[in-house]
Formats: sequence, C-alpha cells, structure tokens
Amino acid sequence: TIAAQLYSPSEIIVIDRDANRLNAAVSFGATQSINNSDGSAVKRVMELTKGKVNIERFPPHHIVAHLV
Repeated sequence: TIAAQLYSPSEIIVIDRDANRLNAAVSFGATQSINNSDGSAVKRVMELTKGKVNIERFPPHHIVAHLV
C-alpha cells in the first residue's frame, strides 16, 4: 500500500484472507479492505468501483484490478 500511494490513487483496495494483514494494510493507507475467505472479492471490487475495472486472476490466489 505504501508503494501504491506514490501514484496518488483515489482508492487503494486490498484483498486478503487474513484479518491481521487487512488491518495492517488499512493502517498503511488502504482505503478499502476485502476479506476474500468466501471468494467474493471480485464481486465486491466491482461493486466498490461501479464496474469500472478489469479483473485478472492469477493462480493460485492473486487478483489484479486495473481501472478502465
């Protein structure tokens, strides 16, 4: 999240399955955190961004979202 702030994004959305890592990311500047333990991260990102992102999945558990 610290490196992401160098690009001055309006939102930094962090996805993880671990609540401690999510809390740490928020303390370092993430504006949204999503716990993906239920597999709903893509749906939640689309809701938060009003569908204005392209979602890519990389095995095994990586998701990258790019603004459109």
